[in-house]
Amino acid sequence: MRNKLPKLLSIIIVSFTVFIMAVTFVSARAGGGESFGDGGFDSSSSSSDWGSSSSDWDSGSYYSSSGSSDTPVGCQVAIFIAIVVFIIVVSIINKRKGGSGGSGATPVAGGTSSSVPTTNRSQTPEEIATKLSELKSIDPDFDEQKFKTHVKKVFMAVQEGWTKRDQAICRPFMGEEVYQSHQMQIENMIKNKTINVLEYIVVGSADFAKIDLGQDFHKIVIKIRASMKDYKVKEDKPDVVIEGSKDQQPPFTEYWSFIRKSNLKTKVKDGIFDKKCPNCGAPISVDVAGKCKYCNANVVNGDFDWILSEIIQKSEWAE
Repeated sequence: MRNKLPKLLSIIIVSFTVFIMAVTFVSARAGGGESFGDGGFDSSSSSSDWGSSSSDWDSGSYYSSSGSSDTPVGCQVAIFIAIVVFIIVVSIINKRKGGSGGSGATPVAGGTSSSVPTTNRSQTPEEIATKLSELKSIDPDFDEQKFKTHVKKVFMAVQEGWTKRDQAICRPFMGEEVYQSHQMQIENMIKNKTINVLEYIVVGSADFAKIDLGQDFHKIVIKIRASMKDYKVKEDKPDVVIEGSKDQQPPFTEYWSFIRKSNLKTKVKDGIFDKKCPNCGAPISVDVAGKCKYCNANVVNGDFDWILSEIIQKSEWAE
């Protein structure tokens, strides 16, 4: 038991670090994005890229919420203590079973023992070009520029839905896991009467980071570079900043993952890119379960068109 103490203490320390990171990072941008300030701004594509399409979706500056947690400090401490106790119990049980026989490396949040999952790695430009060629051979109508423009609009709509605390704005193209994660945080903000304002949003670039053409699903990861103002206020005092700053923040990077069934083809018209139900062609309108209000088809599971399946932070991604 004495020889196991250092390992056990290491686990507890890592858990405490992960806990502190969670409390800190959960308070920045829609979906719990990390803090700003990760390098120079890529201005190869300006906000005018999506601004010209404002007739489709309003792509101006928005309020948006960062997903910060308003959980009292006492509750946070209690949660941490519970985590530590759980780890100790599991460790004791594993010792009695003789252990798992692993290397002993402790996974950290968002990755494996190497800190970044092997799947979260950018492909080279040559690999991207090859994958795009393969995708176009399967789906000749796929247009990478149109796809990137769509991603920028999705990004803006997600920020708007977050700030207005109303995900009906972005529900038609948001996968279930992302929706549920955001909804929990939005409900927490409503409960605590806080608003996380994201405004003066500028999308600097949206570039292909990775393309996977799996047997069942195709997956495209887009690297987004953006900047915005990010701060929190109370409902009854919207002019008083309680967290963050009204200053424009340095640019940040996120990786947005989109998936669809591998047997699907791009809809030239009447698809989700055109604000239409990808199944029946009616004006896009879905309920909280992601089902079209006209044909009752679930349009947010990738069975009909591209949907946002994951938002990955820069610290969880390897270039």
